[in-house]
Amino acid sequence: MIAKDQLSRSFAALADPTRRAILERLAAGDAGVVELAKASTLTQPAITKHLKVLERAGLIGRARDGQRRPASLRLEGLAPVGDWLRRAHAEWSDRLDRLEAILPPKPNQQPMRRSPMPETRAAMDVRSATVVKQLVIERTLKSSPERVFDAFTDPDQLTKWWWPAGFTCPAAEVDLRVGGKYRLAMEWPGSIPAEAQFSHYMGGEYYEIDRPRRLVMSGRAINDEQGELFATLIEVTFEARDGGTALTMRQSYFEPMPPAEAMAGAEQGWSEQLDKLERLLTD
Repeated sequence: MIAKDQLSRSFAALADPTRRAILERLAAGDAGVVELAKASTLTQPAITKHLKVLERAGLIGRARDGQRRPASLRLEGLAPVGDWLRRAHAEWSDRLDRLEAILPPKPNQQPMRRSPMPETRAAMDVRSATVVKQLVIERTLKSSPERVFDAFTDPDQLTKWWWPAGFTCPAAEVDLRVGGKYRLAMEWPGSIPAEAQFSHYMGGEYYEIDRPRRLVMSGRAINDEQGELFATLIEVTFEARDGGTALTMRQSYFEPMPPAEAMAGAEQGWSEQLDKLERLLTD
């Protein structure tokens, strides 16, 4: 039976390990059939067949460069898969909670564990976690999407606007690639000596980098003494509008949730950060 809906085509394409390997290769950059064949044990016609499946599933795009047709990864094609997995995870977690509530406990029975314990959370991919709360921030900026995107990814610019009013970012480290990491130090008056500027920071991993349209990354609050305090997923879109940029940021939260006082000030904190960003962009 031929899968007709987009989600079924995506899952069918991802079910094959060769096609998954092709996607992993394309995450590092565009490649043609010849290049992909050299990196595998398959013939060029076999690679071409796999590329057609991936293209029909919306997971890759094909361009034309003379006689060459390089393939490129389309991260937006994976979004329906991620959405479906998140919904399925939430649904089954709820069902298992209800099942556990009605089953009589056995002697010395340990409670069911369906997600990593807090001490292992730093290694968990937050894209597969169950969303407990989502914060949505929208702002229209007068600069171009390219300019705004770069302000989100350039370490020199991040040190000038990241963190709310009253806090500063004394240092930033950015490895801007899918799978790359970033760290943004936090400092407020008298709190952190210069030699320990990374003892409290926000850090994470880049999942999607589509300049100047979209940026997706994890956001983890880290304290050297206490470890990871909480983890979030940050999704930012940059849409060209009226000569400027319509910025939309979605920050998804999971268990364990941040402290109540941190959640209460999250929206105001982002608003203050974007105020600083706006001033930076207009200087």
